[in-house]
Amino acid sequence: MVKLSTAIMQVAVSGFSNPNKIPKESEAQYALFLAHIAWNTANGEPPTREWIEGLRSQLMYKGKISDLFQSKNEDLLLKIMTNYKQKMFPDDKRIIEACGYVDGKVQAYWKDGTRP
Repeated sequence: MVKLSTAIMQVAVSGFSNPNKIPKESEAQYALFLAHIAWNTANGEPPTREWIEGLRSQLMYKGKISDLFQSKNEDLLLKIMTNYKQKMFPDDKRIIEACGYVDGKVQAYWKDGTRP
């Protein structure tokens, strides 16, 4: 199984219009925030609105979505990332508990998402 930090970064990059362009740290953090939501949604555990807003308040990224992304519509970006996760990692059922971009590295923590 692929390292979760690698997989979640791929999901995050799927939202960029140019995956080869290096994002600012705040843009990378925002992309991972969206990828986190998309990953868990694709695995049948979408976060609550309260959770999303609580985490959003801690982001460095504020304001309008930059041109780095495929769309300026957050719901569309989530759909793009969710579809990418389902296509590329359909059997990976880990549920992400936390992820982020720290000191230039992606870190991800999860729980087993398999159901009895």
